[in-house]
Amino acid sequence: MKSIVVLAVLAVLATACTNNSEGGTLPSRLVQSELPITRVVLYRNGIGYIERSGTVKGSLLNLRIRHDQVKDILKSLTVVDRKGGYAVNITLPVEKSSMVKMSELPPQVRDSGGILAIIHAFRGAQARVETSGATYSGRIVGVENLGTFKKPNYRLTLLGKGRTLTVVSLSAITSLKVMDKTLTVGLEKALDVSLNKGTWKPINLTIHLSRGGNHDLTVSYVVEMPIWKPAYRLVIPEDGKNILLQGWSVVDNLSGDDWSNVFLSLTAGTPLAFKYDLYTPHRVGRPDLTPPENRMAEAPPTVHDATASVNEENTPKADESKPSSASRYYNRPSPKKAYRSYSRRRMSRGLGGMAERASRDKDSSYVYKNQVTYESMKRSYRNLVSGAQVGSLFRYDVAGRVTIPDRSSSLVSLINKDVQGADVLYYITENYDRVPYRAVKYKNTSGFVLERGPVAIYRSGQFVGEAIGGVVEKNATAFVPYAREGKVIVNLTTKYENEGERLISIYQGRVNFEERQVNKFVYTVENRSGKEFTMYVRRNIRTNWKPHNAKTFIFEKSVYYVPVKVTTGKSSFTIKETTPVRRVYGLYYYKARNMLKLLIKSTDLPDHLKKSITEVLAIYDSVAQLRSSMDTLDGSRR
Repeated sequence: MKSIVVLAVLAVLATACTNNSEGGTLPSRLVQSELPITRVVLYRNGIGYIERSGTVKGSLLNLRIRHDQVKDILKSLTVVDRKGGYAVNITLPVEKSSMVKMSELPPQVRDSGGILAIIHAFRGAQARVETSGATYSGRIVGVENLGTFKKPNYRLTLLGKGRTLTVVSLSAITSLKVMDKTLTVGLEKALDVSLNKGTWKPINLTIHLSRGGNHDLTVSYVVEMPIWKPAYRLVIPEDGKNILLQGWSVVDNLSGDDWSNVFLSLTAGTPLAFKYDLYTPHRVGRPDLTPPENRMAEAPPTVHDATASVNEENTPKADESKPSSASRYYNRPSPKKAYRSYSRRRMSRGLGGMAERASRDKDSSYVYKNQVTYESMKRSYRNLVSGAQVGSLFRYDVAGRVTIPDRSSSLVSLINKDVQGADVLYYITENYDRVPYRAVKYKNTSGFVLERGPVAIYRSGQFVGEAIGGVVEKNATAFVPYAREGKVIVNLTTKYENEGERLISIYQGRVNFEERQVNKFVYTVENRSGKEFTMYVRRNIRTNWKPHNAKTFIFEKSVYYVPVKVTTGKSSFTIKETTPVRRVYGLYYYKARNMLKLLIKSTDLPDHLKKSITEVLAIYDSVAQLRSSMDTLDGSRR
């Protein structure tokens, strides 16, 4: 049975080994290509730009690449020879899809599974069976179970010489060899396809150069890579003058090659990228015009695989010497005893704590010696990158060379600079929450574009909160809320008014007015903390609405911030937004006539226009009187 067991195990591993725990293909550790990697640029959209540079002799350059990188490399590969040569063509083995490979195999091996399924599929094939005491040869007739469901007894039947049927017990078989070479080769190919060998072994990509001799080559391409992950820290000093901004990034190398002394760059931004298969041969489907009566069903009947039962002798048993979780639960002391034990422990700790506090009170110079200060955090960090704007993207270039082995991660320092900022209150109007946040307001004067990522806040040498920061452009102002300030309550009421009517034009008996629609947002703040704060109220920028008296406001893209001094106790302030509204009225409308009556009193209006408007008003007044008289007569007739 040894050969049979090995065959069955291969069939199981064919499906189990192709996927990892996350359902993807496991990348292999590849042998380094003869042209080393010298530069890597990682992007935030899941791609990486790879450069290989060096001197190559001869007319061929071989690159060993991973199977899942071929499609990206074929659509982005660039070869530059600085000594005048060029790439003539590039060759690599043709890739057939798994479905095409399977369809080219005989149906007997295409759908075969475990040992029973294989015997059923190979029915009629010539085979040789060996047991511990004899050897049998013949054609496979089939296999049947002569036992019960719980205790199976499988027997293999062979048709030997002289048309003699020989029955052999499967449990006695030590090896089974199929003599039909076509079936065995097909079975191996089916196992290779199921195992998906192409994704496990590297592919050799050969670049044919225009001549021999020495070449100074640079080969570049784009492949799928994990995104680099930024993280930031804001440290608030005690004097409150500036904010220390620190940033770093986690870089993952899953390229299949070691990065040894490479130039590393991290790009902020997401250039457009996509997948396109230039590797797998594309076939065009054709209609099958064969008459239906000439078609035959070629699919063999489905045979269920036999599954082996668990061997109880090899199953590890629980260590009875160690108490189980259930025994530990039932052997616990009673609640009353547990409480007494807990009280004694707490009392002993409390006495020790009181003694420690007493000794600390006697010595007023007690200071925690290992406290992390603003200066120590700044000294222990280094800015190891320089920035560069590339079109709409911003690139961090890491100073010096970096070494990151394959299948490993590295932390790269990005920013360590003082920026303008302060600890403030931060109120978001759109949240409809009455409680503001404690937040760090800072202006990004670091010279770098900050990507979206976690931001940790430190003050007085300890962690005080964290948040997720958005993208912050250079010289932009950002707020990072890190805690709720429950001692400050904000109430909001809204008032709607109209003001500032203005005449635009008079045309064909219609008067065009423009007035301002005013929204007044009244904020009432109750500060019970006993301290004064500067609070920034965030509001969304509405289309065609303009904030009033906005000289001190901070505008950033789609929002603006209003700074307000919050004193102790109760206080209030108003934010005013206006938008122009145009209205059209007929001259018979009272509002239009009132506007014209005010207009003719203006000293800026020319005399001839005053005269014309006065005549028009007189005509409309007489018309209004006639209409009133007509309405009175119509009423008296009824």
